Amino acid sequence: MAREYGDVTPVAAEVLAEHGRTIFGENGLTQVLSFFK
Repeated sequence: MAREYGDVTPVAAEVLAEHGRTIFGENGLTQVLSFFK
C-alpha cells in the first residue's frame, strides 16, 4: 500500500497506538510497539 515508509510509519504507529487494542488486543499491541522499537 505505502510507497514511502518514511512518511507512512509515523502515521501507522499513531493509528496502531489508537486502534491496536481493538484490532490486536493487548498482546498484539505490545508486539506492534516492540516491532517499532
